[in-house]
Amino acid sequence: MSGTGGTVTTPASPTSTFTGTQGTVYTLRWTITNSTCTPSTDDVIITFDQTPTTSNAGPDQTVCNTSVTLAANAPTTGTGAWEYSGAEQAVHLQIPQVQLLVLQEHKEQPTNFAGRSVMEVVLPAQMTSTSL
Repeated sequence: MSGTGGTVTTPASPTSTFTGTQGTVYTLRWTITNSTCTPSTDDVIITFDQTPTTSNAGPDQTVCNTSVTLAANAPTTGTGAWEYSGAEQAVHLQIPQVQLLVLQEHKEQPTNFAGRSVMEVVLPAQMTSTSL
């Protein structure tokens, strides 16, 4: 019906396999006929999404201070997001580069900072903590 480059393996089978191209939307029509009666039809839309860009979080870093700049790759297909799961909450960030500052007074997560490992996110001026 619509879309190019697709193939129905066995057109007469209701459970046939359909193969298409990533990034393409197809409309397929299933038709049932019986002699001289009006055929019954129904359409289905198949969307083959593109595989997301392979993520690269950047190099591992060992620092003597309390701030690092993350250096992940920017996706060309899909959306990138940083995730940090602390003992109290998970933070999901939808920006390619942020700074994480190691602060003090959090005893549930072991670190090499003598038990101190709370993280604060430094956001660009246009974002606020309520937009997380």
